[in-house]
Amino acid sequence: KLFFVGDEKQSIYRFRGADVSVFKALGDELRSIGGKEFTLNTNYRSEPALIEWFNNLFDTVMTNEGQSWEADFTTLGTRLPSEGINASIKLMIKAFTEAEEDEAKSSDAEALAIADLVEEMLYTDSYLIPSKEGPRRPEPSDIALLMRTTGNQLSFEKALRRKKIPYSVQAARSLMLEALANDCYAMLQLALYPEDTLSYLVVLRSPFCNLNDDSIVRLSHAELFSESVELEEAERRRLMRCKDFYERLRSLLGSRSLSELVQMIFYESGYYLHLVSRAEYQVYMEHYTFLHRLAQMHQEMGRSVSQFVDYLRQHLGTAEKIDELEVIKEQESGVQIMSIHKSKGLEFPIVIVVDTGSKPKGERDVYSTFANVPLPHYLDRQAYESATKQITIRHAGQLGEREIERARSVAELKRLLYVALTRSETHLVFSGCFTKANRGLTDDGVGDTLLLQLCRALGIAIDDPQYEEGIVTTVRIEPALESSLYETGREKDAIFLQRVGRMSQWYEGARALPPVQPIRVAATRLRPSLSTEEGIHLPELASDSILSGSDDLAMAFGTLVHALIEDRIKGEIRPMEGLIVPLTRLIGAHDVHQLAEDAV
Repeated sequence: KLFFVGDEKQSIYRFRGADVSVFKALGDELRSIGGKEFTLNTNYRSEPALIEWFNNLFDTVMTNEGQSWEADFTTLGTRLPSEGINASIKLMIKAFTEAEEDEAKSSDAEALAIADLVEEMLYTDSYLIPSKEGPRRPEPSDIALLMRTTGNQLSFEKALRRKKIPYSVQAARSLMLEALANDCYAMLQLALYPEDTLSYLVVLRSPFCNLNDDSIVRLSHAELFSESVELEEAERRRLMRCKDFYERLRSLLGSRSLSELVQMIFYESGYYLHLVSRAEYQVYMEHYTFLHRLAQMHQEMGRSVSQFVDYLRQHLGTAEKIDELEVIKEQESGVQIMSIHKSKGLEFPIVIVVDTGSKPKGERDVYSTFANVPLPHYLDRQAYESATKQITIRHAGQLGEREIERARSVAELKRLLYVALTRSETHLVFSGCFTKANRGLTDDGVGDTLLLQLCRALGIAIDDPQYEEGIVTTVRIEPALESSLYETGREKDAIFLQRVGRMSQWYEGARALPPVQPIRVAATRLRPSLSTEEGIHLPELASDSILSGSDDLAMAFGTLVHALIEDRIKGEIRPMEGLIVPLTRLIGAHDVHQLAEDAV
């Protein structure tokens, strides 16, 4: 038996060759030979109020004239609403204005507004979500930031970090921009090339050593990790610890795998301890996960440490998305930042679709199809689409009707909007910015961004975005000053107390450690000392005069005697030199010799 399962409205991988027309054609073929069709139209994920809005919206967005590449929308059914929950939809739109000299980028202004909103979600009762115990405030991991492309992801990371809001990323856009990758590169580079002064100074300044400016200047002209340079005692200790780690790392370059070396640099150098020591550094922990995975990838490709270092050197300071760099996490923590494509099949209590005014860099790698067959990219030719417009031909499909290709792309954009919005269970936020480059429609009169698609469907004016209907509200994103990106400010007391309270799970259930009993103890500690007026008179020894008046010496002598007795019982003979060490710390060699004779 053949079961054919799928949802044409969620076909969003056209760039990998997926084609809705193939899906629909197979469905028609199966029905024509007697196959039965079962439609599952009820959405159990989202609150009914959200579903009602989705039905109204996509009935407009997905209207088509029967083209094979268009997905057909049918009204969704609903479940019962959650008790005590008020679902909401918020549109946050920044209208285009000519930027002032001191104004931040639109993406940064949007990111700051979103970070403020997330803070409100976490610390107020404005965005309650359902749970078994009843309505509750969301945790950071209940919130997902979805984006069409990750080009502006760094803006949202910085804004969340500024608010001390933990987050988790699926694509490490900022990996090569942050200190961890740079510091790891410097340590490996120095291990390979000890004469690299710049890497040496980076290591001295980094958490590996954490020296101050004065110490770094003093050491900059001396030998590597020189002990002869005069430093403050605390600085000298840090330098020596770093030196010990560096020498150990260098000795293992030829025997440890690349991933083991990166793991060693992070955990054994003190870097991990540096990050966990302050709350605002927690967001950098995830960068290690990606860096370690990157090392594993290079290791699997058979690359050496020096080749990995060369790769890091070439990519440091770039915000590129590293292809195929994905990690499997045991548990997501923090606000989850991911692409809409990655969110397919997932669901979140709160979904924030951000950066909706952005466009992909281009369609260079988009597949074309002919007779339902994906066409590969064999061409790289320049051609004129009109008398003035030149284009690059990458595949045979571009030689045909480009209008059809554009129509297919717009159809996929509608499906992308559907997937993004329907990931939400309780609350939905949709944000974006209009700029000089994304305000106009295409030559075909359609919108080529998610933001334009939504505004056209709802009748929102792009120069004056206003819309209020039912559970939907609109908020204008105001321009932000460049300086506001670097303001940290003092955390509000109420927010601090709530954040600390969220950590209570780590210590409230802690069990007290059982009392520890020593395994080896002196006999005098097991029983109290007893004294009698009369006892057995033992013969005097020459060592009696040496032992008199010193409890420490008497205890050390008793330990020696017990050790000799133990050896006799076991039939063993331990070197006397080792047994008399405690005595040598208390008296001279002549007296030690006398005590050893009497003990035997």
